[in-house]
Amino acid sequence: MTESPKEPRKSTRDRIAEAVIRIVSRSGTAGASVRRITRAAGCNESVLYDHFKNKAAMQRIVFDELIDRRNTMYASVVERNTGGSARDLIRDWTRTTLESFDDDPDAFAFVGLTSPSVIADDPKHVREVFDQMRSQLAGFETRPDEQIDASPVAYAIAYKILLGAAIEIHAGTKEGPSAPLAEELAGILIALLVRPAGAPPLVTDPAPPIGAGPRQGIHCPEFMREDSIRARLMAATTRIVAERGVEAATVRAISNLAKCHDTDLYSKFRNKQSLLHTVHSEILEHWYEMRSDFGNAGDPDARVFIENWAKGALLAFDHEPETFAYVLLTYPPVTEGLLDSHAFNIANGIRLFSDLTPPPGHRIDLSPQNYLAFRSAMIAIPRAINAGLVAGPAVRHTEAVQRVACRILLRPAD
Repeated sequence: MTESPKEPRKSTRDRIAEAVIRIVSRSGTAGASVRRITRAAGCNESVLYDHFKNKAAMQRIVFDELIDRRNTMYASVVERNTGGSARDLIRDWTRTTLESFDDDPDAFAFVGLTSPSVIADDPKHVREVFDQMRSQLAGFETRPDEQIDASPVAYAIAYKILLGAAIEIHAGTKEGPSAPLAEELAGILIALLVRPAGAPPLVTDPAPPIGAGPRQGIHCPEFMREDSIRARLMAATTRIVAERGVEAATVRAISNLAKCHDTDLYSKFRNKQSLLHTVHSEILEHWYEMRSDFGNAGDPDARVFIENWAKGALLAFDHEPETFAYVLLTYPPVTEGLLDSHAFNIANGIRLFSDLTPPPGHRIDLSPQNYLAFRSAMIAIPRAINAGLVAGPAVRHTEAVQRVACRILLRPAD
């Protein structure tokens, strides 16, 4: 009997890098303490500093190494499609992206899904990474009869749609692998990014208004503005999670920001998890009540309903960016233990759209993957604004998001 060859023992540095990737992708940057990382890597805390200056430098170095690997991967996609069609490029790009997620979901999440980002303290670097990826598509020399639209806004929407399945699978709310979804997703992205030469683009970038920029300070619903311990605790939780992630929302951090004692939290909520769940559910209830303020959301005409839904999503972010981020942008998500709520929200949305009347010659496509693409498109602009990649306010991009939403959900009748 011959012995199978043993895998070479990984270096301490590699074990530390794998540990930080795994922990950050599942718990966020706030959960990646030096003690937790070194314990997972099987080494002493002092050993980490033999390889990295500090934790922040380690996260940045690991992030850059993964980005270099990803850029090489996409450069290969562009190279093997040179001289071909843009549609084939998008199909290959989509398939390669999903296969890379299936091969190493934690590494993929570390650089592409985690929000707040691993390098959130370096907006310039975040922009450089975004522009590097976008330029690979924008610079593709396609056939004379077609064009690729890779403007910042179009690319931000397309990339969020591409990430949608990976987020759901990594969070445990959808079964994997993701690669079988490649063909359907590629079709959506082709409709968004590729057009016949001379035809108008589906998405255009509006000129930024004077003075536009990220909103500062917390913008909460009325029930979080009351001068009560409960309201202050909920507002503090929302702000910490939106800005620093779920793991950063410790009892001490929440109570300090709320200007109360740790014991006050337990007098109003059973525990921290109960507080997180309560904030999540009350924000959703608030949104359901607020939806009617953003246009005729009850119109049975599918196109009108979809357009109002898209505008409502962007207005909701502009009015309350922290609550929007808390529920829809934070990853790892607050809803990790709220799968029933997540499933209800999806089912409720599908039910609302199922009752609509599509335009003549069209049908409403509410297949699971298509509806997931629609949901991803709704939060793409808020996500890009939150990361500093696109100028706000979000409502400036209403027409672009409406066109994308209608293109996804309204399909020609078979």
